[in-house]
Amino acid sequence: MKKNIVLKNYSLPEKNSMYTNNKMYHVYLGNNRMYFFTAEYKVKKFLEESSKMINHNLYVLNQLYSDSFREFREFWFYADNYQIQKINNMYKTIDTAFMRSVRISHEINVFVFRNMFLIIQELIEANTILIEEYTKKNQDQRIKKVEFINDQLNFIESKLKHWNHPTSTKLTEFL
Repeated sequence: MKKNIVLKNYSLPEKNSMYTNNKMYHVYLGNNRMYFFTAEYKVKKFLEESSKMINHNLYVLNQLYSDSFREFREFWFYADNYQIQKINNMYKTIDTAFMRSVRISHEINVFVFRNMFLIIQELIEANTILIEEYTKKNQDQRIKKVEFINDQLNFIESKLKHWNHPTSTKLTEFL
């Protein structure tokens, strides 16, 4: 069975509200952005497109996790026990975040994004440990390989943070 995230949550307009934004449909995704829509079909289209984007990026994150883990297994032979334990704990956190991201009962928009950000953060941190050790051993090829993975992770993080869609009427950022 293919794992698939389907975003469904949005807030209905409050017709009696004195605030203009509250009179529109709105969605909060967990990337510190609130999206506003004038029509329900627009919000549903947005959630559909957002779900596609999230699923695509979750599959890419899984591939980057696999690449990072493969690199860690090669690093394992000359790493000390503290480094091994630290990275293993990060990978356990990543596995948990992946599972929470795709659970059927866990279709709350905010948590999907937060889990994806956690996966990215933990992978970058684990990869940074690898880069530091490879630097000490002058293993330039391995450094470039892991830096490339981190570049891709940073790109996905930026894409998630700045996700926008043409059907949204207004976008509000929370800092």
